[in-house]
Parts: sequence; structure tokens; C-alpha cells
Amino acid sequence: MRRLLFVVLALSFALFLGACEEEKPAEPAEPTEPVEPTVVYEMAELAATPVVFKELTGDYALFGDAVEAGFTALKDAGVECAGDPFGVFFDDPALVPPEELRSEVCFPVAADTKPPKGYDYKVTEPCKAVMTSFMGEFSEENMPDYMAMYKYVADEGLMIAGPMIEVYHWGAEDPAEYVTDIYVPVMESPAPEAETTEAPATETTETPADETAVEPPA
Repeated sequence: MRRLLFVVLALSFALFLGACEEEKPAEPAEPTEPVEPTVVYEMAELAATPVVFKELTGDYALFGDAVEAGFTALKDAGVECAGDPFGVFFDDPALVPPEELRSEVCFPVAADTKPPKGYDYKVTEPCKAVMTSFMGEFSEENMPDYMAMYKYVADEGLMIAGPMIEVYHWGAEDPAEYVTDIYVPVMESPAPEAETTEAPATETTETPADETAVEPPA
């Protein structure tokens, strides 16, 4: 009987301890710093591409409107796109006023396509470029780090060979899944010219000719 009572008391005590452990408040988790996404740069080859394009002057923040207007113009003219649209940006917004910024909105098309009214046709020049991809919709809180890309170009010993190009793969319904490929055309830096040291010129001293006195004839 005593043994049974001891077992019951021990079991009750164990249950009591278990209940206390369950009621013990969990310790708050230590805050973790957000992990910055890794930016990957790589070399790419941009092929010559037939495009319908339009030259623009104005704030780059309004470039999306130009893309939409271009899609509408091509659709109304019965012109089919042969690829995703892209923009060419000639000026640095930090140096040029917004109303003076130059750009081109381009739509890949079949060769020799007749452009709609207000647009032109050309074939882009092929080039080598440093390329990276940017995820999501552009906003004040979510923008590519253009300065980091230019720094990478300089650190690799390359020279910028043309204006920045952005290709918009924005077919997803969710803007968070938009992908923008960003290209900076580059070329190899010229090799420094070897310094040549010229040998110092040696001074030559002329030996004066013997002077012979000539007596006048008598």
C-alpha cells in the first residue's frame, strides 16, 4: 500500500513539473539582420537586332509610359514584337536635368519592318557587355544599384563603350516576379604604352682645319 502511494505521489509530482515547464514563457528570439541578395555580374554578347524605336527626351521615371504607348502603336499598326522591349539610356540622371534626359524605347521586330507613324526602324550594333539581372518592380525602395555596376566595370579594368541598356521581361502577372536584364557595353582598356628611353646624344667636336697663311702674290 505504501509503495502504491509513493508511486502515485511521484507521478503527480512529475505531472506538476511538466505543467510548469509548459507554462514557462518562451525566450524571445534574437533579431537577425536581413541578408542582402547577392548580385552576380557576367560578360554577355549582344547581337545585332532589328528594332522599331523612338527617341525620347524627359524624365526616366516616365519611361514605362513610353513602353505602353509603343505596344499600343505597334498593335494598331499590326506589327508583332519579336522579343521583349528594351530601353537605351544615354545620360546620367545625377548630372543631367530630368527634362533633358535622352533615351530610346526599342521593340525587337522582324527585319525590314515598316515602323508605325512616329517611330523609326534600325538594326542595333552588336557589342560585348557586363550584365546583371534585377528582380521585381522598380520603385523608390527597390532599385538596381547602378553605381555598383559601374564600379565593377572599373575594377575589372574595362572601359564603358556605350549607353546602358535595360531589357524588360515583365510578362508575369505579379510585379514581384518581373525580371530586368541590365547591360553596360564595355571594351578592353588599351594596354599602356611602353616607355622608351632615348640614349643621350653624344656631342661631337669638330677639329678645326689647319689654317695656312696665304701670302698675296708679289
